[in-house]
Amino acid sequence: MQRLQNFTGFLLVVEADGKEVTPAYGELLLTGNGTQASSPLGDKGEFYLENLPTGRYAAKVQYPNGICQFEVNIPESQQQFVNLDTLRCTIPPNQPKAEIDEGLVGEDNKN
Repeated sequence: MQRLQNFTGFLLVVEADGKEVTPAYGELLLTGNGTQASSPLGDKGEFYLENLPTGRYAAKVQYPNGICQFEVNIPESQQQFVNLDTLRCTIPPNQPKAEIDEGLVGEDNKN
């Protein structure tokens, strides 16, 4: 029997001007460790993921202002519900708008 494990948290995007934005109603996509997962984002940037192996994942946030890429660490835990707290995706200050729209942006996971 496979043990179910749930991961929750909130997401903020730190835009190039330093302003923190909630990516309300966007989508969080994770890829890594032979797994792909996604979660819609709520109005406060909340997300919910299930059954991810421990490790680092390439993450992409798609939201109305563009796309932001970063890394997420899924910790080893015996808990059924794991709170990942607030994750931040930072867009570098010198990132041209065209590259932001194409998703070629920075990485920052303060978890």
